[in-house]
Amino acid sequence: MGDMGDAFRAFAEHRKEYTRRVGISCPGCPLIQPKRIATILVPRARCKVCGTTYTVAFAARERAKLEAMTARAPLPEDP
Repeated sequence: MGDMGDAFRAFAEHRKEYTRRVGISCPGCPLIQPKRIATILVPRARCKVCGTTYTVAFAARERAKLEAMTARAPLPEDP
């Protein structure tokens, strides 16, 4: 194949790897359309379904991680 075909194939492979590495599932898609597969957001991207940006999705994911780490069993009541 020509040089342009090789370049386009390499670019497509790079884009797939980049999406796999930094992509985040959109938290708004399952709320709006439950049967739909969530959009994979990359930096500087906006979801076409719900309008969520990568920054908002990243913040939501980090907030959920923090809540999971700090969640603990309730303390027993003193009699």
